[in-house]
Amino acid sequence: MDELDSELHRLALSSYEEFADIADYIWKCPNLIESETKIEIEKLKEYFPLKGDSKHDETARRFRKIRWQHEGRKLRGVFPYVMANGNLFTCISVFETYCLMLCKAIEKRSNIALSECKGLGISRCFNFLSRVPIDLNRLSFRREVLSAILIRNCLFHASGILEWSRDKDELRRIVAKRTYWSDYTRSKISEQESLDVSIVNTKLGDQLQITNEYSHVVSNYLKFQFIDLCKKSQLACNKKCTIELPTTPYYLHTRQAASDAS
Repeated sequence: MDELDSELHRLALSSYEEFADIADYIWKCPNLIESETKIEIEKLKEYFPLKGDSKHDETARRFRKIRWQHEGRKLRGVFPYVMANGNLFTCISVFETYCLMLCKAIEKRSNIALSECKGLGISRCFNFLSRVPIDLNRLSFRREVLSAILIRNCLFHASGILEWSRDKDELRRIVAKRTYWSDYTRSKISEQESLDVSIVNTKLGDQLQITNEYSHVVSNYLKFQFIDLCKKSQLACNKKCTIELPTTPYYLHTRQAASDAS
């Protein structure tokens, strides 16, 4: 195995493990809210106990209500919002870092300069990889990852306010067509149940919102796409692919294998 092959294997395996760990963290995050809710309910009983005295209990219930309005607002609104957005930001940031490492590994062994490619951040990496050449349109979950990046950009740079985003028309289309999901997921969930990415009306206008479940799904899209990038880099640079990690979830891989066999 030559040096580039070794580096591509290392990056693919590292990303597979890291994104799996991140996905597990995202999946378990809501447990924090559930746990804190139980703790807060116990605090209400401890701080403002009911003693059977009507005047005392009336005051205790009033204080419970005041405290719960404050704590409940955080548990139902603030915490889920920060959790979902922060997890999406982290996922895509890790993906961008891996893409940069991939570009640097190829750059050292080719005549393509990353600095000469147009764009900033992930768009520059994609432009570089297209010159390797890699057909980016054939990457695993290409549409879903591009949708996730646009959603992240709007949430990060414009707090989700569509009128503040230069991609507002495309974002509306993504939400309306539900292309933030794979075909498989879209076929399993009706439009009425599609709440993981939504547009709500606020005082500042239409605002994009996501759930933690969406961030969890995106972590897997990113994992599979980066592994696919490593595989296609092998083929483009060394005319062979020896990385055996999957580029789709096991259930899609099984369905495809059955289809090929028939």
